[in-house]
Amino acid sequence: MSWSRFRRIGTAVLLAAGACLAPGTADAAQVTCADVSVPVRVGLTAQSMNGTLCVPQGATTLQVLVPGGTYNAVYWDIGYDPQVLSYREAVNEAGIATVAVDRLGSGRSSRPLSTLVTLATQAQAVHAVIQSLRPLFRKLVLVGHSIGSAIVMTGRRGPARGTRRSTPLARPSRAHSPSTRPPRVSSRRARPWTPC
Repeated sequence: MSWSRFRRIGTAVLLAAGACLAPGTADAAQVTCADVSVPVRVGLTAQSMNGTLCVPQGATTLQVLVPGGTYNAVYWDIGYDPQVLSYREAVNEAGIATVAVDRLGSGRSSRPLSTLVTLATQAQAVHAVIQSLRPLFRKLVLVGHSIGSAIVMTGRRGPARGTRRSTPLARPSRAHSPSTRPPRVSSRRARPWTPC
């Protein structure tokens, strides 16, 4: 068998396999979205953490989506080109429920005194959301972006223990795994730059 024929057959097999494995949109489940508001305590004050819960029919898994520092829940559902840019919509089409939360001090959530809004406070607020929605789903997954991943990881060590998986989309800046250590700095002095 010649290489060109082998490549044509291989291409046909890959295209056929891709067509069989591609998710269908015609049978996409109906997704129901609703605003949620969960009461939380920050210091001695009563506050609320708000978000949007979107549940496709038959969903048994919930992803708790925690946005980054300068974002709110809209980060997960960009309206510009939703079929391409919406993480929430893609996950919902896969049959997984999502709750995109506004961190304390952002979006529709309460704005407590800034000195009270710490990483631990944010993790406790996310934990309150998890506890309020836990009875509705069999599996919970925490997803964080930027500072949201630090909140997720803090929650995994502390109050949000009991979730099975957390997915930081960007590692907190000070955390390094052995495979992503910061580069070593040479002890030699660099020569000053001189123009040609």
